[in-house]
Amino acid sequence: MKNYLFLFIAICLLSSCRPDIGFEDHPPVFKMGDDLAWAKKDFDDANWATERGKTGRNVFWVRTKINLSKKPVGQLGLKIEAFGAFEVYWDGVLIGENGKVISSKAEIPGNSSSYYSVPDSLAQLGDHVVALRASQSYSQNVQRGVGVGLSSYESLLQAPLIVTSFMNLMAGAFLIAAIYYLFLYINSRIRQRTVSIFAIICFLFFALLILEYIKFYVEIPYTRFFLRLEFIGWITFALSVLVPLYFSIQFKFKWKKILLSLLIITLVTIYILNFGHYDITAIYYSLVMWGFSLVVVFYAIYQKERGAIIVLIGLLLRVIINYYLFYDLSLFISFCLVVLCMLYLHTMQMKVIEEEYQRSLLLSSK
Repeated sequence: MKNYLFLFIAICLLSSCRPDIGFEDHPPVFKMGDDLAWAKKDFDDANWATERGKTGRNVFWVRTKINLSKKPVGQLGLKIEAFGAFEVYWDGVLIGENGKVISSKAEIPGNSSSYYSVPDSLAQLGDHVVALRASQSYSQNVQRGVGVGLSSYESLLQAPLIVTSFMNLMAGAFLIAAIYYLFLYINSRIRQRTVSIFAIICFLFFALLILEYIKFYVEIPYTRFFLRLEFIGWITFALSVLVPLYFSIQFKFKWKKILLSLLIITLVTIYILNFGHYDITAIYYSLVMWGFSLVVVFYAIYQKERGAIIVLIGLLLRVIINYYLFYDLSLFISFCLVVLCMLYLHTMQMKVIEEEYQRSLLLSSK
């Protein structure tokens, strides 16, 4: 597991290196209606709205200006993050579509993120215009912004897959660990709650990794965008309960019921107050999990429990990780450290049980 963690950090650092490209994008402007002349580079959009507004089932257009100051090595690629279905025009030339815009009825939903290659003949340095002929008949109350980015087309396609391939490898390791500890719990002479909880935590972390990165190799229409986030939120909720519970049992925390009650009340309050804000909710969940776990670990240090110092170091490393890495990576690395701490505690407990068993055999032989 430690080797996986070091490999993960190396891959993330390599994949996070910015490509050799320079560009500046301007805020998008919007207009209700449908006119192909609006795709042209020299069209005057000075009177267009800066916000989309309510478009209903109607077709609308989005235009954003981009200044390309430095081209990448290889073919230029365009990334667009937006809800709905849309056709993509670069300087008036159609370069791709996401979903299918249908004027007479609701569109065929596209993905929330899409990638396009820009022909070399259109990728000169200077000013360019990206225009979208779009519609959003579903989730009309969601006013999600339109994000535009440039990079090499190769890196746009490869970078997410490189990280995803490792994440799937790590997810497989957690799945194997979950199955192993489940069988260990079922077939043990003395069934320990910590073993079953650890197996559940490993399985939930496996599911969390799969759900987080499935978007890079499975097409998810924007109509189901929030469904995946809901599942991720509830899995994070469950992990935020189980991790402090595991430490409280392992370190023989006196006030487990009080701790668990306060923990659940806090998490439910966060869910209610931040309903619909999935990213910030997950961040708060992980912070609460970290805080309650620290309370238990400090108590364990006060009681001079074995392994408490190691767990404290693992939890405090989260602060350093959060400072240097963005949220997604820091969250998963922090969870990996927590699981490693649990694994360390479990091996210590197994050692104690084995020593007690050997002593009992020695006494019985006498």
